Amino acid sequence: RLAMAAEVMARADGVESELLIDQAAADAPRAGWRRSVTGIAVATVAACFGGAAVLQQSRPVTTVESLRKPFKLYDDKLPGCPPMPSRSDQYDGIEDKRPVKVKHDKNGAANVFVLGDWGATTPSHAPFAWNGQQWEAHIQQDIANAMSARAKWADPQYILNVGDNFYVEGLELSCNAPPNDNPQVTSSSFSSVWQSMYGPLANKPWLSVLGNHDYGGWRFDKGWPQQIGYSFVNYNWIMP
Repeated sequence: RLAMAAEVMARADGVESELLIDQAAADAPRAGWRRSVTGIAVATVAACFGGAAVLQQSRPVTTVESLRKPFKLYDDKLPGCPPMPSRSDQYDGIEDKRPVKVKHDKNGAANVFVLGDWGATTPSHAPFAWNGQQWEAHIQQDIANAMSARAKWADPQYILNVGDNFYVEGLELSCNAPPNDNPQVTSSSFSSVWQSMYGPLANKPWLSVLGNHDYGGWRFDKGWPQQIGYSFVNYNWIMP
């Protein structure tokens, strides 16, 4: 899915009534997320081509419906919303037609935020290769706060995300696994690194791509297909 169709639509009363991020949950301690992320060990392989592989161990069954909160759920019954792919390259070259509402101001202008290299290492959320400077100890949170403050008057219609979403080596899953592999790990990782950091801004569409760290840094064998798969769980995470 190489192109994104953005439709200019008028905002109707009640159109944003879907369940979105629960700010109380976002402000809660992240101990549970930390345990989820740090308690995972996945065997990886050197050569990865994005194909689905036979999983070597059984995992608890987690349904997409159980992940409805705290975000707006992707619905493949809506026009332009295909179902979860079985391979990360299944929809290559197919246009993503999920509606993105763009509201122009009285002068016909619309604001957009652009962000990249924003993912921090978990569970500390310190930047990669941080060497102790206090000014950057909480840099992801500081930047997120600045974005939230600007959003109060700039009101971005969507965020262009140019990648490096999970440091230092992407999601701790296998690149040989399918996009819907281990959704609980994927969801908890996005909750910790993305939703809890950016709050209401994570309720806006994020038109996203992968960076080298998302592929695994230098080995390129981590869980990048699952970032694509998350686009078919959370309506606002839009990744080709």
